[in-house]
Amino acid sequence: MAKRVSVIVPSYNHASYIKPCLESILAQDYNDTEIIVVDDCSSDDSVKIAQSIDDPRIQVRKNSKNLGTYATQNRAMDLASGDYIAVLNSDDLWKPAKLRKQIELLEKNPDAKFCYTLGDQIDEQGNPLKVDQHLNWPKTWRHDLLPFLLSSNRLLASSVVFRKGDVRFEESLRYSGDWWAWVHLAQEGDALCVPEPLVSWRQHPSNSYTRSAPVTLEEIRVRRAILAGKKRWLTARPKDLPAIKKGLSDCAIDLSALYVLVGQMRLAMAAASLAMTLFPSNSVAQRRFALSIMPGPMARKRLWRSERVAISREDLQSLAPLEV
Repeated sequence: MAKRVSVIVPSYNHASYIKPCLESILAQDYNDTEIIVVDDCSSDDSVKIAQSIDDPRIQVRKNSKNLGTYATQNRAMDLASGDYIAVLNSDDLWKPAKLRKQIELLEKNPDAKFCYTLGDQIDEQGNPLKVDQHLNWPKTWRHDLLPFLLSSNRLLASSVVFRKGDVRFEESLRYSGDWWAWVHLAQEGDALCVPEPLVSWRQHPSNSYTRSAPVTLEEIRVRRAILAGKKRWLTARPKDLPAIKKGLSDCAIDLSALYVLVGQMRLAMAAASLAMTLFPSNSVAQRRFALSIMPGPMARKRLWRSERVAISREDLQSLAPLEV
């Protein structure tokens, strides 16, 4: 018999974490689930450990070659039979009430597009870290999340539940595929929120989001795509037009900062100018434009306090556009 919820667990070299991850699913007080672990060619004992857990709800599959996180998640969704899809990365954890509270909310609001929870950060040993993961993001039970997602992504991927068939991850992305998916999902309708920290996001040296040339290049690619689609976002929510314009302006501000980081000051100035055009009263955009006319090393020191990330103009020009 098909289960109501398919929990997909993309796995890659998390032998130290995958057992507590899976145990946190089995400890849920909502049990109408199947658990689909898809391992992306781990070189450690991740598969062996996952297979050692004796529970009929768990199925473990292995990719024949390394596909990356989002192709692995797509494969897991293709194997899923549930009405709902929940993602749990193999190094993260859930609190016991997480799924039940989300499914109850989704069942009561069939027109909403997805549901997420708040979360916290933990270290390698599972100790809590004092980090405000969500900052000023809305924490009411229902809201339009599109203006916020146009600016940045503060959703924990391991917190999100959506209906099967509503999401397909962009497989050419390696680090930001969930952000790009949530932008499109939020464009379709409201988000639901369980305003409790029911997910723990583990911090460790192999986290894929760590700032690097590939991560920086991909973030530039996503931000360019968001801004290229501004006409779509501006017409998606006429009643929220000021908030949409502010979100796009903030996106351009952060793109300007990334251009400073990689030493492309003319592009930084153009992005800051766009931010002011989109939302003229955005004082941060005005300051960012002033910063963009400084010498590159001085601007980078003020914004980043780090060395330049080695990305050339040719690297930027070769970025394939994302389909909006």
